[in-house]
Amino acid sequence: MKIKLITIMASPAGCYPAGAVVDLPVKQAMEIVRGGFAISLESKKEVVVEVATAAPVIKTAVKPVVKEIKTAAKKTATKKKGTVTK
Repeated sequence: MKIKLITIMASPAGCYPAGAVVDLPVKQAMEIVRGGFAISLESKKEVVVEVATAAPVIKTAVKPVVKEIKTAAKKTATKKKGTVTK
């Protein structure tokens, strides 16, 4: 697909100044045209672009599950009267 660049473009294939006419694969050319960096030189009837659509995502609220947290029983140390601890 032939496009005319509005701004400069650099790619692994080379660097192109603004106003240059470049022949690129359709997918790459359409991305550049949609981004507003170039204009298409081919008529709209010649270009066929596939567009994928996805089904809408339906979000539902779910009540959170509350889990009871089990804690270990605390052991308390008791001192006996009359004993000496070191």
